[in-house]
Amino acid sequence: MKKIYFFTLFLLYISASFSQTTEVVATGLSEPLGIAVGGNFLYVAEFGGQKISKIDLTDTSTLSEDVISIPNTPQKLLINDNILFIAERNSNKISKINITDTNALTTDVVNGVEDVRGMVVVANELYFTQLATGKVSKIDITNSPATITDVITGLSAPWGLAIKDNDMYISERGQNKISKINITDTNPTTTDVITGLNSPFDIVLNNNNLYITEPNANKISKIDITDTNPTVTDVVTGLDNSLELAFHNNVLYFSELDSNVVLKYGKINPIDIKEVITDKNIELYPNPAYNSFTINYANAQNINIINALGQFVLHQNIDKSSLIDVSSLQRGVYFAIIEDAKGDKIVEKIIIE
Repeated sequence: MKKIYFFTLFLLYISASFSQTTEVVATGLSEPLGIAVGGNFLYVAEFGGQKISKIDLTDTSTLSEDVISIPNTPQKLLINDNILFIAERNSNKISKINITDTNALTTDVVNGVEDVRGMVVVANELYFTQLATGKVSKIDITNSPATITDVITGLSAPWGLAIKDNDMYISERGQNKISKINITDTNPTTTDVITGLNSPFDIVLNNNNLYITEPNANKISKIDITDTNPTVTDVVTGLDNSLELAFHNNVLYFSELDSNVVLKYGKINPIDIKEVITDKNIELYPNPAYNSFTINYANAQNINIINALGQFVLHQNIDKSSLIDVSSLQRGVYFAIIEDAKGDKIVEKIIIE
C-alpha cells in the first residue's frame, strides 16, 4: 500500500500559491508560427525564414538550430511518435520528416489541402482544419497516397484543434467561439463550448483545461471543459500577436509572430500531483548539492526541478542512475520531481549550496 505523508498537502499548498512568470525560450526567429515538442527539443515553423528550426529545452541558450528548409511557408507543426507533420501553406500540402534522422528529407503526406491551421492525430488518422474552406478533414496516415475525407463542413474560419476522448474541440475565428464534435458520429454536428471570445486562434488541452490564443486581445485564456457553462480565465496578458501553442511537462509554450520569439509560461499545477509517493526505493545524493547530484531509481523517466517560486528551472530525461548538473542554478531550496514509468511522481527537497 502506498504511503502518503503530510508533505503531500504541503506540496499542494505551495504549488497552488506559486507565482507564474513568462520566460524567453528562443529569440532571433523569423515569423515563428507552429510549434511542437519532441523529446528535449521544441520545433518551430519559421514562416518568414521558410524553415523548421529547433531549440534544446535543456539548454539555457535562446539560440535555435536549423532542421530543414521548407520553401513553401511552413505554418503548422505536429509531432506524432518521431514524425513531424508540416502544413505547407503555399504548396497546399502536408509533408513530414523523421526527427531522428540526421539529414531529414520531407515526404509528402497529402496534397490538395487549403490553408491547414490545426492538426491532431487519433490512432492512424490525421485530422486537420482547412481555414479557407471552413471544414475539418482527415486522412489515414498509413495509406499512400492518402484520401481526404471531410469530417464536418460549414465551419467559420476554423483554426485550432484539440482532442479529449471522442470530443474534438475546434476554434472558429469567424464566430469567436470554441465548438466541439463527437468524432465517432457518422454525421457529426457542432455544439458550442464557449462563445464571446476575441478571434480565437490555436487551442491546446492540458488535463481538463483548454488553452486559447486570442491575439486580437493580446492574451492567452483558458476554460475548464468539464464545466457545463465554462467561464474564460486569462492566463497570460500583454502579448504581441501570439498565435500558436504547445504544452510539455506542464509548461505552456507559445510563439509571438511579431516579436520573433518563443516564450514559455508555467508552474506545477496542483491537480497534476495528486499524490506524492514516499516509500519507493530512491536515492538522491549528495544533499545539499554543489555542482551536481545523483539520482538512483530503477523506474525513473524524467526529472523536473522547480525553485521556491514554482518556476521550472531544469528538465532532464533520466534513467535508473543519472547525474544531474545543477551548476547553473543559484544557491537555495529546490524541489526535484521525479516521474516514473507509470506516471507516479516522487518529490524530493534538495538544497543547492
